[in-house]
Amino acid sequence: MVQWCLPFFQRLMATLPSRGIGLAARAVVVSSLLSLVLSGCVLDDEAAVRRQLAGWVVLGDTTYFKSQRQCTAGLFHTKGRNIKSEISKVRSIGQALRLIGKGRAVAFRLEGMTPGEVHKQLDLANRTIGLGMLTSGLGGRNCLTPALQDEFALALQGQDVIVLYDPKNHALALFERASKRVFYARGDVG
Repeated sequence: MVQWCLPFFQRLMATLPSRGIGLAARAVVVSSLLSLVLSGCVLDDEAAVRRQLAGWVVLGDTTYFKSQRQCTAGLFHTKGRNIKSEISKVRSIGQALRLIGKGRAVAFRLEGMTPGEVHKQLDLANRTIGLGMLTSGLGGRNCLTPALQDEFALALQGQDVIVLYDPKNHALALFERASKRVFYARGDVG
């Protein structure tokens, strides 16, 4: 949605009359219109995020969701501990690099590795892809509450946490299988 906000506002400003309206009145109109326009400028809507996640896990209720112009974050319950077949499951960094290079979303099933370790190995193998994943997670993290930021940080260190990454949408999800919940984070990196 962000892509339409700035051009829409610029066109709107161009249509305001410059004569016959006092400076104070024009400022009020501009301020009101700016609030209205920017309030609708969010990166994602919850329904779209839920559709994406529903292709990866059996999704339950939304615990938390927030989207602004530059970030989206959510926490969702899941109804199971398995990854669905709509996302490619990878068992090596090499396999992940090949699929991510083709724009495919992947679920990292790397035994004994935390999400932080998965990112580190990915970053060592391909800095561009590693930075893309990092930027998605960090950008989206800004939409979490401080308490949820702490939980997200703990999930990055969890042993039974699966990283789900979609390079096309710059989305990162952390699936905590034991607690049956999934964090979603996406920053406006493009």
